Amino acid sequence: RALGVPEGVAEIGSDRNLWLECNADLLNGVSFAKGCYVGQENTARMNWRAKVNRRLVMLPDGTVERRQVDGLDPALMSGWMRDGLAEKA
Repeated sequence: RALGVPEGVAEIGSDRNLWLECNADLLNGVSFAKGCYVGQENTARMNWRAKVNRRLVMLPDGTVERRQVDGLDPALMSGWMRDGLAEKA
């Protein structure tokens, strides 16, 4: 949590968020070069079409929210998130 990474079902949710919305791509938690896995088609499509519209963000008060990427205040992003999103732009 200190690094701004949501953890566990309580923060990430079990059915509320898509894998890329949980920042898996920015944290090297998904490989687009490997074989099949559950949700592969949707995840790959979101990545290649750059359609990740929302991301989980740890807020200063310790809560986790899913926020729109466009217009997201950089002050709310951890360093790894700012760097990762800049590389994708």
